[in-house]
Amino acid sequence: MNEFIKILLSLSISGTLLLLLIFGLKPLYKKKIKSYLTFLYMN
Repeated sequence: MNEFIKILLSLSISGTLLLLLIFGLKPLYKKKIKSYLTFLYMN
């Protein structure tokens, strides 16, 4: 049971960090994705 709690905690912490990273980088890659998608739809 103790091992399960450790795994659960590490997963939730890493998930939170991943979400923060994604939302932090969102303004940077938003323009790139938008231009990439328009490029895909044009072809």
